[in-house]
Amino acid sequence: MQDQKSLRIPRGYGVGWVGEAWNIFRLSPWLWIFAGIGTYVVQLIVSEVAQLAYDGPVEVLKDIAGGHMPSSMPTFAWWQYLLMAGGSLASLVVHAYLLAGQMRMGLLAMRRQPVRVEDAFSAWSRALPMFCYGLLLSALMLVCFIPIGIGIYNARAMTDPTAIYEAIGIGGFMLLVWLFLYTLALPGQVLVADGVGVWTAFKKSFRASIAHFSALIGAFTVTTLLWIGAICTAFLGWFVLYPMWWILLALMARDIAGLTANIDEPPTLDLSSYSHEQAPGIWPPPPAEAPGELTDDGASDSDDPTQQ
Repeated sequence: MQDQKSLRIPRGYGVGWVGEAWNIFRLSPWLWIFAGIGTYVVQLIVSEVAQLAYDGPVEVLKDIAGGHMPSSMPTFAWWQYLLMAGGSLASLVVHAYLLAGQMRMGLLAMRRQPVRVEDAFSAWSRALPMFCYGLLLSALMLVCFIPIGIGIYNARAMTDPTAIYEAIGIGGFMLLVWLFLYTLALPGQVLVADGVGVWTAFKKSFRASIAHFSALIGAFTVTTLLWIGAICTAFLGWFVLYPMWWILLALMARDIAGLTANIDEPPTLDLSSYSHEQAPGIWPPPPAEAPGELTDDGASDSDDPTQQ
């Protein structure tokens, strides 16, 4: 893996990630659509089961209170606490497992390796690291949302319009801070799925994303517009954009975090219309081909008179 400090992405290339992800998706569209539907259905089922685990004790409380929640929470039996906590934990672990599988599919596609629907469900070994990575993001969210909660609580007791606007402004600012930090952490999900340690992936994602933030903004802006278009098509575009997102994150990690492409055969996709002239997977160049670095015979590329 190359140091992100040595990578230089062409200006505007972030938009090219969307086009490259589309080119990869359209080679096997039904495979990606079925994978997207399959993982979504599993997440939906697990979420419903977790909700039932929570609703069980809550329904008991409603029966006790005559259909209304009591003002004070009575003591649950130990198994009720265990059921509620276990349901929530299981939902989070399965979500991490599926997320690791989705990122794995994106990595395989980025490296032009065979991709199957079952690859989305074959990443149990990275489920725990992905779960820990999610805990880091949750800690960030907590830091950002505590001021929002305090502002909302204080705004309820305020009568001065100016003070209310200030509280709303602080809450809105912290929400933007959270979205910014979450954006920086997104490529780290791919790194974790590729076997990188959780804390290493977290730091590397932030450093690489800050160094190439304009490219990320370009990609996310286009993706957001596409999601708006998907809503206008009664969410039919979701079947395309959801799995394309996995590919896009893998391409992003390849170019800003230096993930190795490991391509065995020359790419066949034509990317001449994008801002970078090279075919996918060749950017960034392998270390032996980077100017000034030593090749296998010990000579430096910069010693080549044709490059001076």
